[in-house]
Amino acid sequence: MTRDRDSADKGAHRNAIQPGRCVHWYRIDAVLGQGGFGITYLAHDANLDEPVAIKEYLPADLAVRESDCSVNPLSESHGEKYRDGMQRFIGEARTLSRFRHPNIVRVRSVFEANNTAYMVMDYEDGETLHQVVAREAPIPESKLRAILEPILSGLEQVHRAGFVHRDIKPANIFIRRDGTPLLLDFGSARQAVGMQTRTLTTLISPGYAPFEQYFSKSRAQGPWTDIYALAATLYKAIAGRPPLSAVDRSECMLKSVPDCFVPISEIGAGHYSRQFLAAIDRALSFRAEQRPQSVNEWRREFDGAVAAPAASPASEEPTVAASVGPASCRPECMYGRVNLAPKYRHKRAAPSDKLPATSTSALDNKGQTFSFDPYARRTRWYALFHGAAILAALINLGLLGYIVKMAG
Repeated sequence: MTRDRDSADKGAHRNAIQPGRCVHWYRIDAVLGQGGFGITYLAHDANLDEPVAIKEYLPADLAVRESDCSVNPLSESHGEKYRDGMQRFIGEARTLSRFRHPNIVRVRSVFEANNTAYMVMDYEDGETLHQVVAREAPIPESKLRAILEPILSGLEQVHRAGFVHRDIKPANIFIRRDGTPLLLDFGSARQAVGMQTRTLTTLISPGYAPFEQYFSKSRAQGPWTDIYALAATLYKAIAGRPPLSAVDRSECMLKSVPDCFVPISEIGAGHYSRQFLAAIDRALSFRAEQRPQSVNEWRREFDGAVAAPAASPASEEPTVAASVGPASCRPECMYGRVNLAPKYRHKRAAPSDKLPATSTSALDNKGQTFSFDPYARRTRWYALFHGAAILAALINLGLLGYIVKMAG
């Protein structure tokens, strides 16, 4: 587990261990990250005299920190769920400790103390992909491919061991100082207790989790689940925002409206290779069976060894996207227009700088700016249709008023 030392949040969490206190021979120095199911600290290993990252199991909905630093369930009724979750947390750590891959976070040990459990991991300087995207999006294809391949290699090892990450997103991909990526925060322990303590929609990351992760049991999830999330991460790196959430996409289809998902092949057309964009779009197919079923199959699509099949028109036809969040095909989903934030507008640059070599057609008029907007050609038709509908309604109301007046 790694985070940028400079961005450490020093003890901001109300349940966090205060800096300076020790857990075994580890001195807590700062809070690196915090979430609903645990807190990650920057600590100092007194035995080896080096920094480490320690993840503490502390589900906020189930337990609380006591004054003596121990962690206890909120009530007796929460006790069983708390203990079950802790055992899964320990099991996750033991499984991760068996992985020896340069692009998977390395777990050194796991132990119990303070009536909870701790996972000790390597500490490395760098920043998350989330931070990189916020600063640099759209990320050029060459840089994304350099991040993607090592992550695919590590993920393949995880899948061979029978595990699914279930929480891949930009915040869980760490970029070291030398530019190499690291896959963080395996979510199995979090999901194990989550179905009993919260609704699933508050546990997953909207935009990155496929539909089967909301409602189906874990046996219906597999490599295709992680592939969707990693594709959504690439989508965010290109578009500056994640794709429409799977729940919103499902509601559109339930209302007999085509899938509101906007393909990345439209957003990045002319600036990324078709093969690269097509592989991402297929991995973001709504139905699990339409996605690549293994990392190797997906890798071959990126490499051009096999063409990505076209998405099913019944479920994958693109229209205009609504904003991410609870929705039921809002008006802006049908008639709106997606505008990327100014900070995500691409600045024209030399091929070796921001744009991939496959995008030479986008290098005219250097120094000008542009934004990806595949919807301009549709907006006039939606506006015309919407205006006609309003006009028809007004005419009907006028006729109705005239008939009532004549009848009176």
